[in-house]
Amino acid sequence: MRERVELWNGMNAKNYGDPDGVGNLNDYFLLQRVIAGLTYSPNNKITISAHLQDSRAFGWSLRNVKYPDLFKIRESNTETPCYTRNPNEEFFEIHDLFFEFKGLLLDSLAIKAGRQKISFGDKRIFGPGDWGNTGNWTWDAVKFSYSNNDNFRLIAIIYGSYMVN
Repeated sequence: MRERVELWNGMNAKNYGDPDGVGNLNDYFLLQRVIAGLTYSPNNKITISAHLQDSRAFGWSLRNVKYPDLFKIRESNTETPCYTRNPNEEFFEIHDLFFEFKGLLLDSLAIKAGRQKISFGDKRIFGPGDWGNTGNWTWDAVKFSYSNNDNFRLIAIIYGSYMVN
């Protein structure tokens, strides 16, 4: 469970200081993220993980109902809402749900399939996105990897899709 208080002075996610924008320019709110679940690893080769996440923003002036018009698709010169991309609220979503098997044919080959976080090294590639309350950069993917040890992947092949919160 993570609790964080934010005080925004003269800025919010929809108007960046524009006094005619949507939302309160001097927002203050409590961000809460709860992740609950289990990780089961019967040995050092198999890992099964299943976690749910609930992210909420209490006292925030930009609730989900004000977000659908933020991202739109242009079709035939008309704008229609595409999806809600709210960085602070996501109610009862799958955080991760994957199966990982290390030692596939060779000790250095591994496969990981399902909803997962993907990052490499210092997490600048793909990145964890944990600075936001919903935790961005979640993928529904299959990842094959070859490594010389647990800390350095020499080759990674990924097939999947980025999950929009």
